[in-house]
Amino acid sequence: NAAWMPLVLAGVSNYLSRLFKAGKIGKVLCLLLMISSCFSGFLGVQMTYREVYQVWNWSDYPMEVADFVIQNTEPKSIFVTDEWHAHPIMTLAGRQTVLGYPGWLVSHGLDGGKRSQMIQNLIYFPDNTETSDAFGVDYICARGRGSSSLHFHPRDSNKWKRIFSMGEYKIFKRDRNATA
Repeated sequence: NAAWMPLVLAGVSNYLSRLFKAGKIGKVLCLLLMISSCFSGFLGVQMTYREVYQVWNWSDYPMEVADFVIQNTEPKSIFVTDEWHAHPIMTLAGRQTVLGYPGWLVSHGLDGGKRSQMIQNLIYFPDNTETSDAFGVDYICARGRGSSSLHFHPRDSNKWKRIFSMGEYKIFKRDRNATA
């Protein structure tokens, strides 16, 4: 797009300006081409007005989760979330996640291997927080929906305390004063 769009715009505008200078037939043809190209854009906009796309399932309480996070966590706190690209922790509350959506990692050339391994270790060994502390993890948001969701259940853990539970969401806070 960075090269193609400027080249196309320059070529088409050059063609239309030469066509416009080619007499009455050229002006009429230029006008018809301009109207038809704008009309296709108008059709696209009109079609999008008819479409409705639901980002969040409102029965999952995304606004309530985001409001809780905004009110009760530091803006620079770091969360472990699942791979959902529209997770309310990131999209509505504006908090950082350790891993996030894999497509974004790949498209930006980032390797999430170490982070993914750290998350898997936390799931199986919640009190082994040495690597998660190195990443600065403050909170974990578990969501019990689907196979790509993060399932985190730190039973009898000294280092993670549940601070929020609503619908499918559970948020755990890292207790930095706890000992193993």
